[in-house]
Amino acid sequence: MIFKKLDINDKEKLNIYFQKNTRRCCEYSFACNFIWQDMFNYSYAIIENCYVARFKRESGFVYNLPLGENENVIKAIKTILNFDKTAVFRAIEQENISLLKENLGDIFEFSYSRNESDYIYLSENLINLQGKKYQSKRNLIRRFNDNPDWVYEDITRNNVRECIRLNLLWGDERNISVLPDLRKEIAAANTALAYLEKLNLKGGLLRQNGEVIAYSIGERLSDDTFVVHFEKAKDDIKGAYQVINNEFVKHNCDGFKYVNREEDAGEEGLRKAKLSYHPEIILNKYEAKLKC
Repeated sequence: MIFKKLDINDKEKLNIYFQKNTRRCCEYSFACNFIWQDMFNYSYAIIENCYVARFKRESGFVYNLPLGENENVIKAIKTILNFDKTAVFRAIEQENISLLKENLGDIFEFSYSRNESDYIYLSENLINLQGKKYQSKRNLIRRFNDNPDWVYEDITRNNVRECIRLNLLWGDERNISVLPDLRKEIAAANTALAYLEKLNLKGGLLRQNGEVIAYSIGERLSDDTFVVHFEKAKDDIKGAYQVINNEFVKHNCDGFKYVNREEDAGEEGLRKAKLSYHPEIILNKYEAKLKC
C-alpha cells in the first residue's frame, strides 16, 4: 500500500469517488482532507478501487472508512488488515457498522467520541428560522439590521485577502500565539481561501461600513448534504455570526436537504452554539479496531 500526500492536482482524478459519496460525515470530502492535511498529516491511497485517507497516532495508523462501492469497501478493509493488524478505522456511521458486521463478522470493537459527532441541520430551518426556538436568532439578526449599511457578497479572488485579514484579527482576539491548535485552524482556513476556486468551494462574506466582518466557506458533500467548513466573524459585532450563517445558507444550501456544520471538538462554547440551532441529527461517528 503506497500512501502519498494530497496534491491539489489530485482532485479531478479523485472526483469519481467523491461525486458518488452518500455519507454525511464531514471527512468524505477532498477539500476537507486537503485543507487539514498539514494539521493531521493526512495521506491517501487507492485500495481495491476505494479512496482511503489515513493519519498517524502514537498507537499506529488511523484510516477513514474506505470510500467506494460496498463490496470494494470490504475488500479494501481486508487488504489494509493484511498489512496492518493494528489499523483503526474511523468516520463510521451506524449503517456502516451493519455493513461491516454482515460481511466481516464480529471482528471489530466499536467506540465513538461525542466530541467528534457532526451537527446536521435541515437547511429549511437554517434559512427560515421559524418558531419560538429560533426567536433569539431572529432578535440578533434584527439588531444587526439596525445598521443598514451592510451587504452580502460571494468570496472571489478580488476580496479573498480581506477574509484572510479577518482570520488574523480573529486569531489575535484569541491569543493564538500560545495556542498551537488555533494556529493550525487558521492555517487550514487560509488554505481553503487560497484554493477556493480549485477546490470548488463556495464562500460568502458580510461587509459592514465597507469592512469585511464575517465569512463562511463550504461545499457539496453529497447529493442531499452541504457541509460548512469554516465560519468566522468579528466577536464585537452583535448578530454577525447569525447573519452570515443565515445569508450563506440562503445563497448556497437551498437545493440541499441537510447542512452539516461539522464537530464541536469538545469546546463547551462551540457545543452550546451548535445546539442552539437545533440539529436534526447529531451524527455519531464510530471507530473500529480488531478485537484482542
